[in-house]
Order: sequence, then structure tokens, then C-alpha cells
Amino acid sequence: MLTFTSRAIDQARLHKAMHPDTQKKGLRIWISDKNCDGFMYGVTFDDPIESDQQLEIEGQLVLLDPGTATYIGDSIVDFVDDERGRGFLVQNPEAMRFRGKFFLKSEP
Repeated sequence: MLTFTSRAIDQARLHKAMHPDTQKKGLRIWISDKNCDGFMYGVTFDDPIESDQQLEIEGQLVLLDPGTATYIGDSIVDFVDDERGRGFLVQNPEAMRFRGKFFLKSEP
């Protein structure tokens, strides 16, 4: 089950408060790339589309495309502001399972 830290939820709420155009948007998480250590994720505010898996986590709408939903599993979404950068960080405990070479099926 996908979970969010309180820091991540607070940052999503803060962003929505500061950017009124995102009020009705969901927090989209997607697999943006893959390397030998596993997946890299993208996070943005977006409008839902029909094929999305939609979750509500602490009042926050979360959007996952079918491919991402397959691999994200029991990940934890946090918000960091440190030497790694500033932004949402997806920590997937099954990352080792997805290491190595294989290709994601791209959506048409």
C-alpha cells in the first residue's frame, strides 16, 4: 500500500494553498525512467484521466497510471530538502527486485 509521510502531505497542501490553479488536481506519481538501481519517479499536480488509479491519502488525491501502479507497491512518498535536493522522494522497498535490465511496456 502506498503511503505518504506527514511531511509529504503537508507540502502537497502547502503547494495547493500557494497555487490556486492546482486546487482540483491530483498529485500524479509516475515512473520517469529506470536505471540499474531501479526506477526513478516523477511527481507533479495533474488532472485525472480515465485510466488512472485514483487513491485518496489523507485527503490528497493521488493519481497513478496503470504501469506505475504495477510497480509502486508499498512505496513511501516523502518530501526532502537536503543534500539530495528539494522535492518529493519515492522510496520503494522492492527496488532491488526491479534492478537490472528490462524494459517497461510503453503506453500507445
